[in-house]
Amino acid sequence: MFTCPICKKEASDRTSNGRERKTCGSRRCVKNFQNRKLKAESWEYYCQWCNKTKTVSGHPTRETCGDIDCVRKRSNHCRAEKNRLLNPDAKIYEKPAEIDKIPIEDLQADYPTFYGLLKINKTKIVRCLKCQRTFESTSGHRICAECTRQNTHVGMLAYE
Repeated sequence: MFTCPICKKEASDRTSNGRERKTCGSRRCVKNFQNRKLKAESWEYYCQWCNKTKTVSGHPTRETCGDIDCVRKRSNHCRAEKNRLLNPDAKIYEKPAEIDKIPIEDLQADYPTFYGLLKINKTKIVRCLKCQRTFESTSGHRICAECTRQNTHVGMLAYE
């Protein structure tokens, strides 16, 4: 006789199809047996993407802790590595070294054209033609950013 590992009922050794039994066959026991098979061992895992040690379950060749942010960071890193391998001549973006700490006078001396344009195009407070809100404009536009976004959405709907 076969004893069910979940409910401890006794049943015949084989199912009606002739296979060996794993459970007694009731729906509750079959579900519990499948869930038990799906659960893997839990173990401590150090995630290099979030710098935390977490208790996770799963296979030992894990790459992340399973948090969605860590998964995104890993996929972005793998994508960037793949692109670097495919295009070794491509420029790598590097953030300028502490550009915020450079005094404005030095920047104006180094980039006179840029800062000259900023002096010419001074900001003006104008009223939006659609919603009548006031906003600062440097380029002479008379429609605010929110109304512009709404217009692009309408344009996308019309394009579809």
